[in-house]
Amino acid sequence: LRRSAIGVLNIILDRGYQVSIPQLVEQSLGLLETKLTRSAGEVQADVVEFIRLRLANMLTGRDFATDVVDAVLTARFDEPGDAVARVEALTALKGAADFEPLAVAFKRVGNIIKGGVDNDVQAGLFEADCERALADAIDSARQAVADQVARGDYSAALQTIARLREPVDAFFDGVMVMAEDDEIKANRLALLTQVAALFAEVVLSAVFLFVIMGATDSRAPAAMAPLAIVMAIDVRLLLLDEPPLGLDILYRKQFYTNLLNTVKRMDGVGV
Repeated sequence: LRRSAIGVLNIILDRGYQVSIPQLVEQSLGLLETKLTRSAGEVQADVVEFIRLRLANMLTGRDFATDVVDAVLTARFDEPGDAVARVEALTALKGAADFEPLAVAFKRVGNIIKGGVDNDVQAGLFEADCERALADAIDSARQAVADQVARGDYSAALQTIARLREPVDAFFDGVMVMAEDDEIKANRLALLTQVAALFAEVVLSAVFLFVIMGATDSRAPAAMAPLAIVMAIDVRLLLLDEPPLGLDILYRKQFYTNLLNTVKRMDGVGV
């Protein structure tokens, strides 16, 4: 079975086929409907996961970092070629000389907005040029990222987002996000929420969160990777068995605080 799965993946990747593995498995199971001893949904999930793990092994065998491969394939696995493109894009960005300061900037964004805000950005509430500059940079990047993602050019999309670092840094240097005026504060949080939303457009939020943790704090152990992924996925129920195991007391407090804040914002989620 392993060799068969690897063979299928090699054919898809070598010939550049844009094939959805879940859809392919679903169609195949439709031909075997009378022979199934379990529900088609259960079998499909098992087969897709089996193929996902084979792709993960193939990519780590090609010297891609295990943490990047696991995080990318956990964030989303549908088309193998698309997954490989995202692994390559993140690997390239992670290896860039200026990645660490970029990670610091976006980690700061995430720490401030937490889950983000729902209100729209109102240009009339801007008080400083750095706010206007960041808003203009976001508008410019948004369309570019949408076009790049649409054609599967994740490397270009990540580079476009990376160029927001300078206006983001200037924004933090120029204004206090948590202003005394509630409208001004909400507007600045909305602006930063738009920055964070661009990562969701590339569908790498969990991956980037993990890489940020590793790049900006040497104390962050490997245990943070699955926690980052869990916190980035939209779920209705979380079953956590000692989730911060292996973390020091400061990281445990940070994790539980983030978890509780997330649950408060997500209606109907049970933990």
